[in-house]
This record gives sequence, C-alpha cells and structure tokens, in this order.
Amino acid sequence: LLDAQILSGAGVLADVGLQDGASLSLVVSSGSKVVTASGDGLAKVWCSSTGRCLQTLKGHDDCVRTAVFSPDGVEVLTASHDGTAKLWHASSGACIRTFVGHHGPVNSAMMSSDGASVVTAAGDGSCKIWDRSTAECTQTFLLDGAGARWATFSPDSSLVLAATFGDGAKLWNAATGEHQQSFVHSRSICHASFSADGEFAVTASRDGTAKLWRAASGECLETFPDKGHDWVRSAVLSPDGLSLLTAQDGNAVLRDVWTGAELKVLSPFDEITLAVNSAVFSPSGLAVLASSDDGARLCDLEHSRRSAGARPGLPDDPEGAAVSFD
Repeated sequence: LLDAQILSGAGVLADVGLQDGASLSLVVSSGSKVVTASGDGLAKVWCSSTGRCLQTLKGHDDCVRTAVFSPDGVEVLTASHDGTAKLWHASSGACIRTFVGHHGPVNSAMMSSDGASVVTAAGDGSCKIWDRSTAECTQTFLLDGAGARWATFSPDSSLVLAATFGDGAKLWNAATGEHQQSFVHSRSICHASFSADGEFAVTASRDGTAKLWRAASGECLETFPDKGHDWVRSAVLSPDGLSLLTAQDGNAVLRDVWTGAELKVLSPFDEITLAVNSAVFSPSGLAVLASSDDGARLCDLEHSRRSAGARPGLPDDPEGAAVSFD
C-alpha cells in the first residue's frame, strides 16, 4: 500500500517511482489466506502465497459444501451435508458454535457484513437466519418444496437472496421475512450474489446462462449465454461492479458487465476435464480464486498467471473457496 495505492502481488516500490534512499513514513504489507471446503468432511485454511496448509477444521460428519471467512478474517463459517453449519476459529481450528435446526443437508452458510448474523440454505426447502453469538434461529424462509442451494445477505444485511433447486432465486426482507422478488431461469439456479452496492443481483443457472438483475425491481438487465455449455456454476460481480466472473466447465470467464464481451478466460487447472465449481474475486479484484474437484488455484488477473495452489487433504469435491486479507 503506497499513498492509498495497492501494489499487485508481484509489484515492488520501484514500480511506483520510489528509489533507493527514499524516506517512507508507513508501508503496509497485506497477507492473505484462503479457505476451502471439501467432500472429505474437512475445511482447510491455507497461505495463498505459498500454498501451505495453516489449519484443518475437522468436526463435520459429512462433506463440507461451503467455507467462508468472517468479515474480520478471524473466524470461518462452514456448511455441511451433515445438516449443520459450524463456526470455527481460523487460527486455532477450534469449533466455536454449531447451528442445528435444518432437516436435510446444509448447502451453504454465509455471514452478514457486520458479522452478527448467519444465513443458511438447505435441502429441506428452507433458508434460516441465525444469531451468530447464540446460534438461535431468528427467521425461516420456506421455498414451496424446492430445496435451497445457496443463500447470501445483501451488503447492508437487510435482504436475503437464495438460489433454489427450482427455476428461480428468491429475495426476502431479512427482518420481516416478506418475499420481495423472484428471479427466474428456465432451469435450476446454482448460485446468486449481490453487487458491492446491493443495487444488482447476478444468478448462475443450469440453463447455461448467467443473468444480471436490478435487485429492487426484478428487471433482467443482461443475459450472458454460455455458448452451448451445460451450465454456469457460479457468477459474481467484481468489487467495482464492471466485470462479471463465471465458473463454467474448466474455465473461469471474465466478462464486461454491460457489453457481455469476454475480457479474459482463465483455465486454472491442468486437467481440461476438470470443471471449475466456483470462482470468486479477491477483495481488491486483482486475483481470482477458483475451485475444482482437484483443488483450488489463485490466479493473478493482471498477469494471467497461477500462484501457489491449495489442495485439500483428499482431492474430493472442494465446493467452496473464499479469500480473506488480514
């Protein structure tokens, strides 16, 4: 970080004009960690620069579907097919809390931006909001028989967006439980997320498309076809809202949000038969973390190169990945 400028992963101070002997008042070096979820029932925390495993989170009785850091990076939240979500201390690996109440596999668990609440999506046809500090369920959303694949909070934590095994995503008021919008595809939705300002939502579907929506009105603004491929597994907007990142087959594809033009195609894994299960931006938007059935890779967008890869203890279905900068 130099005068509010963040250097790239390979950047040095000379790149921004500093010479030997220059006087600096403060230089901050940001470390980063990656967390992965795997079908072997484990979640792991890794050093993104070396690929070294820093901690193994063990305690679920079935595959772990998602793993994400808390907003402050101190804790990890996991969701498992054993029907629970768990909160862990990222450094010690200790299980802090278990969220129990679903009657089927929990497919995702996400935390609100203030860290006070957790939202889970489950195969029992419900999403639930929980108090993070007590593990008490404070709100339940029912999906009319369709299982929930994914759920997340809006950036201000006032809304919950859920992707269902039906043909739509649902938007609810987090406090009242009132249904506000539906976002419809022709087949089931794999993933849904908000833009950084909460104005837009994006969905990824088995119908081979990703869609950009105006969250408040439900208006579909853009459809991004996947050129005949079977399905799009995840879709997220960049921190500046200008680019869309999708996971599809063996690639992570970066597109211009408003024109749909492909800006970059990343192939993080050596095996072309490996599907990319998910792809997410780093908070700076300068890197992409992609997961497959064989591991996770962090890719530098500026130089289109792969950095150290994180590999779960057993290479079995690492469904989720997230990046946290300390």
